[in-house]
Amino acid sequence: MKQVVCFGEVLWDLFPDGKKLGGAPLNVALRMKSWGIDSQMISSVGDDSLGNEIISRLKEQGLDTKYIQINKKFDTDIVTVTLDQHGSASYEIKHPVSWYKIELLPEHKKLVSTSDAFFLEA
Repeated sequence: MKQVVCFGEVLWDLFPDGKKLGGAPLNVALRMKSWGIDSQMISSVGDDSLGNEIISRLKEQGLDTKYIQINKKFDTDIVTVTLDQHGSASYEIKHPVSWYKIELLPEHKKLVSTSDAFFLEA
């Protein structure tokens, strides 16, 4: 079986009508998973209710969360999305947040070196 590893943000997009799980690398990991490809996500969430909810949601969707770190110093990322009258979005991004503080660990290097593809958010 092929394996994809994604590295970067997991977050909540806060729309006027509610929040939605997001982050480009997470979206890739979830899409690959939906296609039957083994997907791993390397990221970090805060030690807060939003981070706990992300972990729970990912587990419900069958994505392994063992490479998602829990950061006790920085909050889970939230992006406030505002839509204008034409539906064009603008974003308010909070800094710094937990996924900016991902600690690179030996198990991450091993995981990436044995994967078939690696997606890094730039």
